[in-house]
Amino acid sequence: MRAQLVRIAAVALAGLALSACQDDGRNLLAPQPDNALVPWNPSPYPKIVLPNPEDFVEITAGDFHTCARKNNGNVYCWGMYGGDAYIQGATQIMRPTLVASNA
Repeated sequence: MRAQLVRIAAVALAGLALSACQDDGRNLLAPQPDNALVPWNPSPYPKIVLPNPEDFVEITAGDFHTCARKNNGNVYCWGMYGGDAYIQGATQIMRPTLVASNA
C-alpha cells in the first residue's frame, strides 16, 4: 500500500510540475517576420534584370591613355594618342572617344 501511495504521489507531483510549465499564451513556432520589412513579390520567380548595354564592363590603362569597353561592345579611349607622350607630336584626347565597335 505504501508503494501505491508513493506512485500516486509521484504521478501527482509530475502532473503538477507539467501543468505549472504549460503556457498557453506562448507561440512555440518560429516568430513571424514583421510585414513592413518583407518585400512583396507577387511572382514566385526571381525578377530577371538584363544588363544595361551602355554600362562599362572593362577598363584598362596604359602609361598615357585609358580604354574602356561597354556591354554593347563599343570601346572608348582617352589620354595621349599618336607617339610618345614626351614627343611634341602626341595628341591629347580629353573625352572618351569611340575607337572600336563589336569588341
